[in-house]
Amino acid sequence: MQATVRVVGEYVSTRVPLAQGQTISASDLTKVSGDLTSLPSGIVMDAAQAVGRTIAASVPAGVPLRTDALRSFPVVQQGQTIRLVSSGPGFQVSAEGRALTSGVDGQMVQARTASGQLISGVAKAGGVIEVAY
Repeated sequence: MQATVRVVGEYVSTRVPLAQGQTISASDLTKVSGDLTSLPSGIVMDAAQAVGRTIAASVPAGVPLRTDALRSFPVVQQGQTIRLVSSGPGFQVSAEGRALTSGVDGQMVQARTASGQLISGVAKAGGVIEVAY
């Protein structure tokens, strides 16, 4: 028995040509409906995943946008003075430290406290590292 499977859905495509290093805005993108099984893996399904990020390599108009073509700006830079924050039910603790690695929002990074302790946590906007205990 032979079968053909098709999954039709919406994905994000470029509305205009995008140049390498360009920051993507909502007006640069459009939603397209089509067969998702015929597309390569890693296609952007929601424009919010791409808006505000930069494009890694030039892309012509009308091309499905792939997640591996997107770059994010680091929210924590190596050597930057950062705020380490840890919280739980009914408490929040914060301390200052220095970032040992750079990272984009949501990426694991390392920092050193003023006392020399090495801490790992999740990079957040504004130079914050969220530490889970």
